[in-house]
Amino acid sequence: MTDTAVAPEHLDVVIVGAGLSGIGAAYRLQTEHPHRSYAILEARADLGGTWDLFRYPGIRSDSDMFTLGYPFKPWRAARSIADGAAILDYIRETAQ
Repeated sequence: MTDTAVAPEHLDVVIVGAGLSGIGAAYRLQTEHPHRSYAILEARADLGGTWDLFRYPGIRSDSDMFTLGYPFKPWRAARSIADGAAILDYIRETAQ
């Protein structure tokens, strides 16, 4: 039997979850601590957190997106109380 073990990778920061907060944390690390290594761990197949998990008709934010959104990528849509699909698109666009 051959030894195929791989040495664990060292990371400075591990972000748990690729929702609004996880994507925001990654941005902050890139801009404020560019020499730190990090990874985002997401249990689901896609990013978006709550907005990817819950897709039932009528789901929307109960907080205005001008406040909830990212200061580095302000919410530009006309409706501040956004539906889930619009928020998910915003998170995906920001992550790219």
